[in-house]
Amino acid sequence: MKHTANARFAIKSWEEKPYNESTDLPKLTRASVSKTYTGDIAGEAHVEYLMMYRSDGSATFVGLERVVVDTLETTPKGATHWSTREMARHVGISHSTVGRIWRAFGLAPHRSETFTLSKDPLFVEKVRDIVGLYLNPPERALVLCVDEKSQIQALDRTQPLLPLRPGQAERRTHDYKRHGTTSLFAVLDVKAGTIIGKCLPRHRALEFRRFLDTVELNVPAELDVHVVMDNASSHKTQLIRSWFAKRPRWHVHYTPTSSSWINQVERFFGWLTDDQIRRSAHRSTAESRSALVSSPGLAVWMAPSASLRRSTTAGLSWRSTTTGLTPGPATVLACASSGTSAVTSCPCSCNSASTWDPMKPVAPVSATFMAGPPCGSVVRRY
Repeated sequence: MKHTANARFAIKSWEEKPYNESTDLPKLTRASVSKTYTGDIAGEAHVEYLMMYRSDGSATFVGLERVVVDTLETTPKGATHWSTREMARHVGISHSTVGRIWRAFGLAPHRSETFTLSKDPLFVEKVRDIVGLYLNPPERALVLCVDEKSQIQALDRTQPLLPLRPGQAERRTHDYKRHGTTSLFAVLDVKAGTIIGKCLPRHRALEFRRFLDTVELNVPAELDVHVVMDNASSHKTQLIRSWFAKRPRWHVHYTPTSSSWINQVERFFGWLTDDQIRRSAHRSTAESRSALVSSPGLAVWMAPSASLRRSTTAGLSWRSTTTGLTPGPATVLACASSGTSAVTSCPCSCNSASTWDPMKPVAPVSATFMAGPPCGSVVRRY
């Protein structure tokens, strides 16, 4: 049903102010108009117009709404989106004016983003399950996020890198030499925020099972383990399914399809890519692995049976040593005071080498961390 309303309006005030334009373009003014309405619709209104004056002295309303509506609802001929100059020609104003209007309304036609909708029929149930683990983890259990960053290339530039200088960005050649790839397997203890990684040459189901074996060796037998991982083919082979089937205390929580973002260890991989991998240069996979394992926030398993110590607390305490070091009273992972990692004695003034034995349990600093030497050295945390 349509309703008709009759009203009259009268212009109460009209004020025009110059609008900055180039001399070779028509004159533009911003008109602020106040109106009063009588009849079925009564009241006052304030409207602003963008007015363009022609060479003969006549004027026309351009209106901010025309620029906004045409930007949102139309596209130029032969293009997928508007540019400021194309819109300026279309409307008859300068491109700087179009830019100001777009900024005022938060429009950026030149930008485009992507998204993915999961087609998993159990998407909601899986998200609730995993988020529930994060927010309210079960008692006497560990929640571990497991994944691998595969095909990390050891790339070396064909020419030396030109360093950052005042007024000039760092420069490197666009071409490069490949020196092989490596894969980083990582597990995140959700409650503790501790990340442990292991580099392997490939990322097949066989390597993934070896990584799970390493995790199992260092998880206290009295704790259940809830594993969050994605639907990669190497995670769902018969070898992996049989491995989990033989271990009833292990509980697998698969992320929804196309939703690996819910796996929190992915955030670590993103940080690692941005801060190290993308702009690195290495001449061998050994050099690449060495750089990865020295990343802040990552502790690496070198000798699982010796370098990781079990804890009887509610969580898991991770310990790591480098190859060639035997765990003993003088071995620490990272000194909080000096930042030194994997040293044979604590170099700060705490003199912990003679008082701290990493082979013996000590008072926990939280539910899932064990204290190190008196200086506060603990496993590096992300």
